[in-house]
Amino acid sequence: MIKGRFRRLFLPIAVMCVCIAIALCGCSLLDSLVGSDSEINNKVQYLDSVNNATVGNIVANNCLGAAVQVYAGNSAGSGFFVTADGYIVTNHHVVSGKTECTIRDANGQTVKASLVASDAKRDVALLKADTEGRDYLYFASSGSKENIYVGDTVYIIGNPADLGIIVGTGIVSNLSVYSGSDDRNYSFNSIIVNASINHGNSGGPMINAKGAVVGLIYARFESSSANGAQNNDIYGLACAVPSTAVMAFLGEQGVSYATAPPYQAPTE
Repeated sequence: MIKGRFRRLFLPIAVMCVCIAIALCGCSLLDSLVGSDSEINNKVQYLDSVNNATVGNIVANNCLGAAVQVYAGNSAGSGFFVTADGYIVTNHHVVSGKTECTIRDANGQTVKASLVASDAKRDVALLKADTEGRDYLYFASSGSKENIYVGDTVYIIGNPADLGIIVGTGIVSNLSVYSGSDDRNYSFNSIIVNASINHGNSGGPMINAKGAVVGLIYARFESSSANGAQNNDIYGLACAVPSTAVMAFLGEQGVSYATAPPYQAPTE
């Protein structure tokens, strides 16, 4: 009697055991392929945080710590660290006639900086602050022009209208426009960028999508007619000193600037 019942129950019990075994194997296989629940969530969160970060986000996060506001007398401009031990690049016209100035970083920290050297024809100046361990920017190598081409997107970090460290963007419009004047006999051809800049942006870095400095912002285009009777205002065009001119100046001062990123360079 008992044996008969066992025979009748054996088949459904065996089928149930087989189903449970298959289910357990399937779960184990799935975990081996995609990880446990916590691993899946971590991967999704990681991929989500990366996919939602634009190149601009990554560049800004890597570069903002090196940017500074520069105050020389009544002049307010921009600048950036090029070494960890306190060397700063800005424009000659921002610090012209001054031997000492004040800099303020993106965190609001203020320190004094002294003028090391300045070149009016390249509109570049070198400052030194008594500080260590600073974030700094690196320069694009000059193997192919300035590693920058017409149509490239670039990022501008500066202190427009003395509002603080602000990030802007633009498109490279031309790589070789001479924009010198009678009072500023520049020795370089400007990089022209379709970007909005204002007073205070002078001395700020122009960086490419890898975070490398490709230019030094020094002016915005302004023009007037030949007879002076009518102003032909030009809006949204910025001028930058090519990075090669800035690097040459730094080399003359014996400053060992970087040509490789101090961080993981962003990918496009």
